[in-house]
Amino acid sequence: APENPEDDCTRGIVVHFRGPRKNWMVDYCHHWFGLGDGMQIKVAPNTDDAVAIANIRANLATPRTTLDQLPENKGVAVLVGSGPSAADSLDAIRSMAELGATIFAMNGSARWLADNGIMPHFGVMLDMRPGNTRFIEGVETQLGWLIASHCDPAVFAAVPEGAATTMFHFGAEAMRPHLPEGCALIGGGPTVGLTAMVLAVALGFREMHLFGYDSSHRGRQSHVVAQPVDSVEAKMLDVFFGGREFTTSLGMYAQAQAFQPTCAAIWEAMPSVRIAVHGDGLLQTIWRSMLIDSDAAQAA
Repeated sequence: APENPEDDCTRGIVVHFRGPRKNWMVDYCHHWFGLGDGMQIKVAPNTDDAVAIANIRANLATPRTTLDQLPENKGVAVLVGSGPSAADSLDAIRSMAELGATIFAMNGSARWLADNGIMPHFGVMLDMRPGNTRFIEGVETQLGWLIASHCDPAVFAAVPEGAATTMFHFGAEAMRPHLPEGCALIGGGPTVGLTAMVLAVALGFREMHLFGYDSSHRGRQSHVVAQPVDSVEAKMLDVFFGGREFTTSLGMYAQAQAFQPTCAAIWEAMPSVRIAVHGDGLLQTIWRSMLIDSDAAQAA
């Protein structure tokens, strides 16, 4: 009987459906034996299209600075998510900031960095829910906030007075007919972390370092700073990868699934982009496997 989903049983086979194996045996049989459709997880947007379109119309009606693609620069982009491993890298993030790197902070990591004496250059917001004003209120940044045009207008209003706000247009297909013709479209979804990677490239950066992109929990800790979760985020999955077991949520799992295709799309458009992923979690384990596969391909 296989002990984990990566055990190759293409020679002698005992299919065992008892105990914890039941949670992943459907996907296991699909992967190794070609039986059934396997397990597919799709994460729907947390706000429906009608709300997003209404937000876009309201935000376009207010004059705002809009993001445009910038020429290539020689700067270093440091992207900080809220995964628990970000705390392990606080000194490294601080050192890179002192050496002149541009710090992009996603959601709650902006306040966390500021509380630890590192003022991010940009805060980044993609989530459409109005409650995300809590990530912005009272948080100072050096260059302002990058906020998607489909975000609730209350999120824009929460930016501290006098701080710059740059609106960007997320490239979701359903939203495109409602966006200005010829505008720059930013891909990378389904999470703010992946979108921030594309934002950094659009702003001209060709070297980026990712911190706190765990896409998994550390024990019971889901974020570097505790934050409330909704009913979807509260649903947990046990995921096996690289001989390790990780606990994650549906949204984090979606980010882990989309990470490699996002990197591939960035490299296809901009082959000179260099990416480094720091910390330890599900996504970092995927990253290390990508490096191993790349080294093996080059050796072949």
